[in-house]
Amino acid sequence: MHTLFKTQRDPARSAPGPIATNADASVPLWSFGTASPAHRSIDNGATWTEIPTFPKGAAPVADLLDPTRCYAFDTTTGTLFASADSGQTFTARATGLSSGDTEFQLVAAPGRSGDLWLSLKGNGFYRSTDGGATFTEVGSCHASHTLGFGKAARGASYPALYMAGATDTITAVHRSERRGEDLDTDQRRPSPVGLDRSRHHRRSPRLRAGLHRHQRNAARSTGSPPDARQRSGVVLTVHGA
Repeated sequence: MHTLFKTQRDPARSAPGPIATNADASVPLWSFGTASPAHRSIDNGATWTEIPTFPKGAAPVADLLDPTRCYAFDTTTGTLFASADSGQTFTARATGLSSGDTEFQLVAAPGRSGDLWLSLKGNGFYRSTDGGATFTEVGSCHASHTLGFGKAARGASYPALYMAGATDTITAVHRSERRGEDLDTDQRRPSPVGLDRSRHHRRSPRLRAGLHRHQRNAARSTGSPPDARQRSGVVLTVHGA
């Protein structure tokens, strides 16, 4: 079911940007690109208020447990911004992260507050457990291009993490069942349906698309396709045997 907002800000027509709602869906946050400030609504889109402290061009990300917490990564400065008042104000938290590349991905872990994962392509893979105040690099990952979560493995308390990227041994779709500490190559045949947090091992097509995009970009930048070892791993892990 789709519901139209009663009103839209003028920039929405010429520069429609990403939108997110907080954890209880009471406050949508709408970003309109680098030329216009982001806005929020507390009346289901009847009226919108500008968010002066939101980094222009960033994509809003809602905490999936706490409705007062929202985040945004400013790729221009490499700074993580966070809000503790449902997006009314944003303040800078972690700084000095990789900047300049718009194809990053900031994801909030389901069922946890302040647990963030930041995918920075060739600049690494990072996790924050304090709402973006600090980030720790996942050392086993050399490059991270896209990620998502699935149902936790039997006996595990943390959701299964899927990441398309590169480790010491291979570029592939990797799975971790221990908070990124065990990035194993996922060699199961992917399901044709989307990521399902109610069933373990079911993956999202976005992961496969992200890995394909990475392989194409790598080929363009080097003038040659990935080496045989990487190419074999991609075929195996993305398409199945």
